[in-house]
Amino acid sequence: MSPLRNYLVISGTYWAFTLTDGALRMLVVLYFYQLGYSPLSIASLFLFYELFGIVTNLLGGLAATRFGLKSTLLVGLTLQIFALLMLTVPTENLTVLYVMGAQALSGIAKDLNKMSAKSSIKQLFPVNAKDNKLFKWVAILTGSKNILKGGQIPAYAITPPGTVGYYADTDLTFDPSAARTLLAEAGYPDGANFPVTEILYNTNEAHRKVAVAIQQMWRENLNLDLQLLNQEWKVYLQTESSGKYQISRAGWIGDYVDPNNFLDLFLCDGGNNRTGWCNEEYDRLILDVAPSMTSHEERLKVFQKAETMLLDDMPIIPIYTYTTVQLVSSSVKNFDPNIMNAASYKDIYLQADE
Repeated sequence: MSPLRNYLVISGTYWAFTLTDGALRMLVVLYFYQLGYSPLSIASLFLFYELFGIVTNLLGGLAATRFGLKSTLLVGLTLQIFALLMLTVPTENLTVLYVMGAQALSGIAKDLNKMSAKSSIKQLFPVNAKDNKLFKWVAILTGSKNILKGGQIPAYAITPPGTVGYYADTDLTFDPSAARTLLAEAGYPDGANFPVTEILYNTNEAHRKVAVAIQQMWRENLNLDLQLLNQEWKVYLQTESSGKYQISRAGWIGDYVDPNNFLDLFLCDGGNNRTGWCNEEYDRLILDVAPSMTSHEERLKVFQKAETMLLDDMPIIPIYTYTTVQLVSSSVKNFDPNIMNAASYKDIYLQADE
């Protein structure tokens, strides 16, 4: 099926599930309320729903890695249908324990469906650094920002888009077919005999979620089984600095708004360059050529040339650009969101809405 059709099918199942899941719980609440149950008793009906949902969150990624997102999506939908059918029995059979069991199945179904649908959507609609509107709409309509839940922007370059007017020109795309071809040319057709490969990440729930998602995607698209290794921060830094890793998670938040703050991370003798990559021409562009430019536009062209070199050699794989989630009252005026997330408080004032 085409990506658009896949998107419509997945989004349709997601919305159908969301609506039926909410309606199911509302009917349960109203029914037992009419029977005179106390608020605490009614709340206990959903104890298994939440508990089994948590368990599914922990184990769902492993199931998807082993059996694929399509399988976990179908299992989630099947369980939800079965949970709905369980509530069609005669009312005298709708005991608290029976309904709790139905809700337990619904909780499992919910998280299997949510994980499968949202992860699949991310694979269907990759976008480049300049055009992320489609991804944002997909995120709004399906909640497909599920892994980190912050509307993070898929990254196809090193420098965040819009850094003082700089948008990296990149030809990176999500192309599993081309990746499988390259894998076969390297001597590993369909992932056969590929050596054991490990992703290192420092202990953090968000980092774990990203690592699990990558593990699933590589399994589903390349038939490769990755191992995950998490280490506490100090141990992780030592491991990464010594180069004793195969693939390592990393991130960077700029100290100032300029492409240089991201590109100089990969200088040969850079203190933050733990990739082992070194290119003398790249160093020359960043350290000598860019500072000598007399206009901003010329300087950005030099950065573009350097970043192209970096992406061609690819010592790192861009994943996503950080975003900031903010709740700002409508009475806050002259608030200017910016890439550094540094509000200019001297310019902000309060004014009640009319």
